[in-house]
Amino acid sequence: EAGEIDDDGEFEAGTTAGEYRRAVTVSIGDARDRADVTLVADTPNALSITPENPRVLAGQSLRFNGRVADQYGNAIADAEVNFSVVAEAGAMSPEGEFTAGIILGDYENGITARSGTLEASTSVSVIPGQPARISVTPSDVAPVIMANVTVPAGSIRGFTAFVYDGAGAVIPDVAVMWRADDTLGQIDGDGVLVVGAVEGVFASGVSANVGAIVGQAEVTVPADFDQDNVADSLELLHRFDPTEADDMAADMDGDGLPNGEELNAGKKV
Repeated sequence: EAGEIDDDGEFEAGTTAGEYRRAVTVSIGDARDRADVTLVADTPNALSITPENPRVLAGQSLRFNGRVADQYGNAIADAEVNFSVVAEAGAMSPEGEFTAGIILGDYENGITARSGTLEASTSVSVIPGQPARISVTPSDVAPVIMANVTVPAGSIRGFTAFVYDGAGAVIPDVAVMWRADDTLGQIDGDGVLVVGAVEGVFASGVSANVGAIVGQAEVTVPADFDQDNVADSLELLHRFDPTEADDMAADMDGDGLPNGEELNAGKKV
């Protein structure tokens, strides 16, 4: 394995680096001696990264290693290797310590190693951990830790549940169980709330859960959402819109009295 030597002492090294004890023998008559041979790696020729194409939990760390080899595949131990990563995938130290971010996805060739003129890449996937927190917000509002929503009586409002893992990554496509305070109204399996006619502040008005993990939104149903001085419950009873203030100033029956005054007086419009 060390190589070959001819009768004139011309030695041709093999291709596998290492220490070869008593690899070369020389003899004259009955006299004999042996010599050790050390084969060292040739110049850098290839660079590889391990592990290849790993899956890493959001927020977790993984050490990457770079291997520089000569043309025969012998490792060059003292070769300097520097690492980098695409910003969306996470953070990387020059030495190869990777910490996954919270933007889930498959990052093709997201990890790069360089050593001199040599370069190598590998892909990395950032995957979610187990559910740790749920944020419940109206569907048209950005997610917040605890939503506080004001809705008019009799209205319909959609809610969205954002499920996070322990690192804060949003876990996609998680089925949640929806629940609404019975006095507030009814909510379906898609998070669509039909608000009743009862005013009040419902601290746990809408909630969503995945197992024992629960997220809640506080829902407020004001007595007079459109501030037209007519209770929303009264407007709903007479088929008026509690979000439209102008309808109480109108005179639907043409008797000279605004609709609002007639409703507050207990009259029919």
